[in-house]
Amino acid sequence: MRREDLLKPDAMSEVILLGAGALVFAILILILVIVLTQASAPV
Repeated sequence: MRREDLLKPDAMSEVILLGAGALVFAILILILVIVLTQASAPV
């Protein structure tokens, strides 16, 4: 990827979308792990 491509709004929005998607995905996985560990823990 060239520097000019990185400065284009299309590339920037794509990176932002990918970053946001990864962040949401990580949060969902984290919540899932917490719920599963809470459910399996003896009450």
